[in-house]
Amino acid sequence: MSGTDPQSDYENYLDVAIDIENMKIRGAGKIARMGAYALRLFAEKYSNVEAVYYETLEKAAKVLYDTRPTAVSLENALLSVLNYVRPDEKLDIMLSDTIEGADIFIREALEARDGLTRFGASLIEEGYTVHTHCNSTAAIECILRAHNEGKTITVHSTESRPRYQGRITSRELADSGIKVKMLVDSAARLYMDDADIVVVGADTIASDGSLFNKVGTWQIALAANDAGVPFYTCAEIFKFSPRTRSGIETKIELRDPGEIADPGDFPGVTILNPAFDRTPASLITGIITEQGIVDPGDVPAVIDRKFAGKKVVFFY
Repeated sequence: MSGTDPQSDYENYLDVAIDIENMKIRGAGKIARMGAYALRLFAEKYSNVEAVYYETLEKAAKVLYDTRPTAVSLENALLSVLNYVRPDEKLDIMLSDTIEGADIFIREALEARDGLTRFGASLIEEGYTVHTHCNSTAAIECILRAHNEGKTITVHSTESRPRYQGRITSRELADSGIKVKMLVDSAARLYMDDADIVVVGADTIASDGSLFNKVGTWQIALAANDAGVPFYTCAEIFKFSPRTRSGIETKIELRDPGEIADPGDFPGVTILNPAFDRTPASLITGIITEQGIVDPGDVPAVIDRKFAGKKVVFFY
């Protein structure tokens, strides 16, 4: 496994699952790579009988999937490994295929991210103010690539409450020498007139071209549309959702209300803490991928090409 993922910190797949669930591992791309790596760990540590290997591999994949069900990147990573393993083979072959399948997904995912950032950086011109949201590695690397190409850039970064992932983005970009203005989420429209482009990440691209991303993304897209600012989302093709081609809806994960406030301080009040929201395709200018800028209307064709002949629905 290559790249900067902290694979050496983990002894088994369950440790990876815990850190995905508690958001120690963040970002759709990294979650996908670490999900694949977790199945690699499962194969490396496997010591049970041959007859139940594939069945228990599927169960391990289900445990990992349940940690972040909205992010199709994780599901696609797990299915990519499962598709690589033939359940009728001998144990040693299934083990080696699991490891190889995980390594292939991770390598291709990193290559895809590099290709994506080339296209993303090309959209950011000299003197631009870029609005971003949450802590998307893909969006950050598009901005950093444009900066490293010598372009002078200002970034508006919303805090992304309640976990404040946008603060991480603000620090990372500022540490790289980029001028950053950090905003509370509700100030997005107030400052959108100063922006030239919006670049955000993606947890899932549905077959209708809509975007599932960190909650607050939808209102940023509405603000951008109102201000006439182009809105782009960064999504490697493995973040496109083949399951939605089958009419299966994407779940919005509801997290612990305690992340927002102590429920005991608000008797009689229901505290809602959705982790994601859905931005309609009509508000999306384009989807930045490793294959170029994809129009939301072309998403079904991209999904059909990418996932032809593969098992794409498993965790239901």
